[in-house]
Formats: sequence, C-alpha cells, structure tokens
Amino acid sequence: MSKVTDVHLELTNHCNLACPVCPNRVMKRPKAFMPFSMVKHIIEANPAVRQVGLSVWGEPLLHPKFLSIVEYLCGKGLEVGFSTNATLLTEDLSWNLVKVGLHDINFSVDALGSEFERLRECSFELVKDNILYFLRLAVDVDITITVVAGSENESSIGETVDFWRQHAKVNVQPKVLFTRDKRVGKCYELYRNHLVVLSNGNIVPCCVDYEGFCILGHASTETLDECYNGEGMKLIREHGSCICDFCSEYETSKAKTRFKHYTLLQRIHVLTEAFQ
Repeated sequence: MSKVTDVHLELTNHCNLACPVCPNRVMKRPKAFMPFSMVKHIIEANPAVRQVGLSVWGEPLLHPKFLSIVEYLCGKGLEVGFSTNATLLTEDLSWNLVKVGLHDINFSVDALGSEFERLRECSFELVKDNILYFLRLAVDVDITITVVAGSENESSIGETVDFWRQHAKVNVQPKVLFTRDKRVGKCYELYRNHLVVLSNGNIVPCCVDYEGFCILGHASTETLDECYNGEGMKLIREHGSCICDFCSEYETSKAKTRFKHYTLLQRIHVLTEAFQ
C-alpha cells in the first residue's frame, strides 16, 4: 500500500481579500476553520506524513490557533509551510514562526504599487514591508515569492519579477481558469503521494477542487492512505474526474503550465513509487 507523505491542510477557506486570481471570492462551499483537534487527529492517524502545507483556498493567518498549530507540527519533526498574502504577518508573528521552526513560506504577490492595490484592494507598502521584514529575519526558512499570471496582470509581470528577484527566489505560475479543457495526459498530482484536506474535513485529490466536489473520504473516519489507495482514486487515475475536465490554465509565455501537459511517461518514476 502506498503511503501519503505530503498533505495540505486547509486551516480555513476564509480570506480577508478577494483577489481576481483566486476562486475564493466565488466559492459556494461554507466557510470554516479546521479545529486544532482535527489537525492533531490527522497527524496521529497518518504517521507516514512528513510534509504539511497549511493553505489551500484561504488565508491561514486568519486561523485563531495558527501559531499553535505550526508549533505543534514542527514539534513533531514535520516540514511545515504555507502560502499567505502577508497582510497579517506582524513582526511578532514572524519572530515566532522562525522560532518554532517553520520550514517554508510562499508569499503571493501579483503586481507592484498601485496595480497591486487595484487587484488586491490592500496596501502594497504594508505587504512589501511585512515580506521584507520576514526576509531579513528568516535566514533558515525556504522563502518563495509567487506571481500568478493572468490577463489582469500579464503586462506587468516582468517588472514584478525583477523587483522581487532582488530579494528572494520568484516563481511565476499560470492562473487556474476552471474552464473545460481537453487534457493531453494524466496529471501527476494523482501519483505523488499527496492529498488535500479541506477545512470541513473532506479529503480531495487536488487543490483545484476548490468546492470539494470530488470527496474521497473524511479525515475523521478515513486515513489518508485509505483514501489514496481506495476505489475513488483508482477510478480517477483511470478515467479522470469532473475536476480534471475543468483544470485549465491561463496560457502565457511568462509561465510554464503546471497540470495540463504532465503525462504518465514523463513521471514514470512517480508512478512506480506510487504502486510499490
């Protein structure tokens, strides 16, 4: 039986912004905070897990127990990371995250200055200052600036990348469009020993399933390994799912596709590992 070693826990699907690159603003799934007790249960029930991401489709810093959860997971010797819009990343929180042993952090920034404020409706200077403070402080944390490329910001991506590359590594990725698109191969996300647990406890195969349509089980009653090796995942691997049909990305020369062009042959080592 294959073991899930990498899980994303959606601590919350609440967000304090409504960015055009994210489906959170149109999400119909009820908003929730994952209980700390559920986080503990998931980790205790799935001892093969080594990497834990704490964000999917919400701002994790809104969770009232966020720092305690990070401290608990780091105390278990796990590699812990998350993505954030950085609006709530205070100096005290930055210090504490470094102190408890955060492994990696991803800052989502799609533009600069007034264009950033137009897209995200929050202060660019606040976000910039919060990120730069963390960069000065966290020399042992793996830090990435992620720029999501879409029609809203494509013309300014070069400028954004040039600015942030002076301070940290930068990743440009295409916006997920959620429109019907013919796939050219099976996505390797289904074979990399990874699952997603939404804030309500439902287990889904991929972060693209932001509404939680493709439910494999619930974290309170099934283990990640049971879901990963279960009939639901087998069917999805063989035939795809409604989520796969709508896993389309914005096409731009400024970013490589993440999902569309993965094939089984290109990822045969992942496939082999998954079925050992």
